[in-house]
Amino acid sequence: MAMNQFGLGFLLTAKDQASAVLSGVNARLQQLVGNTDDLKVRLKSGMKEFAVGAGLAAAGGLTLHKAFELGSVAANFDAQMARVQAMSGDTAEQVAALREGVLNLRSAKFGPSDLALGLEQLTIEGVRAEDQIGAVKAAMGLATVTGMDLGTSIHALTHFAMQSGVGMDRLGFISDKLVVAQKNLEMGGEDYAGVLARAGEISALFGESLDDTIIGIGQLTRAGVQGGMAAASYAEVLRRVASEEAVQQRLQKEGVQVFDLATGKRRSMLDVMMDLREATERMGETERNALLNDISGGKGLKILSAIMGASVPVRNGLNEVTLTGAAAIEEYRRRMAG
Repeated sequence: MAMNQFGLGFLLTAKDQASAVLSGVNARLQQLVGNTDDLKVRLKSGMKEFAVGAGLAAAGGLTLHKAFELGSVAANFDAQMARVQAMSGDTAEQVAALREGVLNLRSAKFGPSDLALGLEQLTIEGVRAEDQIGAVKAAMGLATVTGMDLGTSIHALTHFAMQSGVGMDRLGFISDKLVVAQKNLEMGGEDYAGVLARAGEISALFGESLDDTIIGIGQLTRAGVQGGMAAASYAEVLRRVASEEAVQQRLQKEGVQVFDLATGKRRSMLDVMMDLREATERMGETERNALLNDISGGKGLKILSAIMGASVPVRNGLNEVTLTGAAAIEEYRRRMAG
């Protein structure tokens, strides 16, 4: 759908904290993308050289490992590992362990040169040597499921980890979580990449659970909002509900509590939106739209509607039924929890 159908113009001039932070994210993303452009060029060359080694194995009856050592790709691979050591300052023992780890991970889809380029990118992005083989393995899994190339998968995982505060040693956990999200929220391409780049930061910034943040953004991508804009839109609505007293009072007037009365802690954005859905079910369209305009600042009515309209198909015996509202959110949470 076109951007103006969602009333997203207000996001382009927002001066609030969330918008400022997200702008910084975009700048950092562009910088990192620039740093890895040359890696992508060399990745194509590395794949061709790996094919030489594989051909030697097929023609001469050698093992792939031996053919690799004999082929020209070995020299290129050793040069790549030398660059990794030069950039990182790793010891010879650490580089030897990385080299062996890469050779053990290689496959028909990801050759040694591909994976060595991954190590270079991980070094650029500040991942320690002891975490790099696990990170490459996690990125291979993510790339295989989503169709992203290895470099994009590595960047998505490391950026997600940095912004969400999850340690680089847990990239396998992040990869598994994001694969589940992609399968269950029907995200792909730009939508998925946009969510990966921003969901962790939004979660950390607003103290919202990571699963709920991904689910909320996912409702917008399913409604046709592109990934990056979906994340920014969700952050803006979350900011208004979490911080603007007038919005909180308007919700309370309709019986929707932003804060838990027992603990005083802010409730999940999704729980607030599901209560709002229930509160507006008996309203006429004019009254409902007026309320949603008050909450969204007049320009995010369709954004709120997309979140409140959460739905998910499930199997019930031989039949398929569609859960909506709070039941749909709970099903998404169950799936995200694994």
